[in-house]
Amino acid sequence: MKLRAHCGIRAEKQEQFKKYFRIFLNLKNIVNLLLVVGLFAWLWPTKPPIASQALVNEQGRDVLRLTCASCPDGTVMTVEGASATVAANVADVLLPKAKLNHWE
Repeated sequence: MKLRAHCGIRAEKQEQFKKYFRIFLNLKNIVNLLLVVGLFAWLWPTKPPIASQALVNEQGRDVLRLTCASCPDGTVMTVEGASATVAANVADVLLPKAKLNHWE
């Protein structure tokens, strides 16, 4: 009789252990899923904050068009000593004349 009572308690503890183990596995899976989603979002490629495009203006001069979606109007951008002010997220920097060779 004692043996049967002991087996019943043991079976109850095993069921309780299984229940908590399933809860633990579910929580671990949720944490893993959140980790994967977080890494995916963090490593997702995004547009650079400043994009550039080389152009030639109406006077035949080299212009570097800088586009910055997050820059407020009035931001000053400088490239090799030449600067321009951002207006409507765009700044056209008039580049200095290129030297014929880099030794001059």
